[in-house]
Amino acid sequence: MTVVDCFMSGNAERYQGSQIDDGLPTIGIVTACHTYTQFLERWCAGIRGLRTKPDQIVIAATNPMDVIAEVEGKLDAYNVVKAEEPFSLGGYLNTAIEACDTDWIVWIGVDDRYRPGALDGLKFMSVDVAAMGMQWSAGGEWVPSKVEASHVLQVSSNLIPCGSAFRRHLWKRRPFNTDLAPFEDWALWVGFAALGAKFGATGRIDFDYYQHAAQIQPPQEPTKSKIKNWLATLPIEE
Repeated sequence: MTVVDCFMSGNAERYQGSQIDDGLPTIGIVTACHTYTQFLERWCAGIRGLRTKPDQIVIAATNPMDVIAEVEGKLDAYNVVKAEEPFSLGGYLNTAIEACDTDWIVWIGVDDRYRPGALDGLKFMSVDVAAMGMQWSAGGEWVPSKVEASHVLQVSSNLIPCGSAFRRHLWKRRPFNTDLAPFEDWALWVGFAALGAKFGATGRIDFDYYQHAAQIQPPQEPTKSKIKNWLATLPIEE
């Protein structure tokens, strides 16, 4: 079994590692923590259970000391950075990614939890954005099988789950746009598609999306129209 086969078939534990790791892309996990410190324990447990370990972990927090108190002893290595209020998901994630110097960036909400194989195979993918599958705690799942940039650019609906993996060099050119809250993640994929990014999918469930009373479920409009108007101002690259 080759290195690539080990990871893409969910057999990462059969890969023992070698000098080949030195030339592989690095992976960073980032998240935003505003008031959800009570969920940090399960978020950390998901990271500890990953078969493929991240190279960096960065949490952007409103109150870094509160986060450190919750995370200490639960992760081997991590960095907590102060994020500026008022809270916005995109703004906090921009702060975290700025402090996370890795090739790939992945993120889920601090109230969600990674499955053990979430990062398996990512270092060997040739795409720019890898759509990750998710399962809702209330039932149901969303596992994209194929994503095309041309479809993303139609802005008919969000085709990529929040938290999916992307290459950091794309973010450096087009970070989260906080003017497009509360769907900065949707706008991020649209902006990457306009940059000519190549999209792919893991084809599996990579994390559990926890639904709870503190969440807000905003309507698509008027943000969907704002994303379309923003896209109209961008050059489309091949």
